[in-house]
Amino acid sequence: MKQPHRDFHYGFLLYGSLGYSGQSRKLRQLPRLPSADERTKTILAETAGEVLRLRDRLEGCFEQFRRETGRHEDLPKEVQERMRAAKQSVKNTDIFPT
Repeated sequence: MKQPHRDFHYGFLLYGSLGYSGQSRKLRQLPRLPSADERTKTILAETAGEVLRLRDRLEGCFEQFRRETGRHEDLPKEVQERMRAAKQSVKNTDIFPT
């Protein structure tokens, strides 16, 4: 009886969920109606601003991953192809849709 194929390859998937400590409490301090006062600006900078800064940092990490390094020529061809496919999947993805 022939054994089933047992080679498994890792895929490339990243999913994250981050919660900033105290962010919910800060968001509850916002006024019900939009306001341009200094307190509101400070709360937004500490909540939404922090999320936007994290997105920028993560985008930099993904941008680094997208770049060709030239260091994989010594790897088996099959591995090279999987790496190219993974890089291509990141190139074709809008990481942070708006």
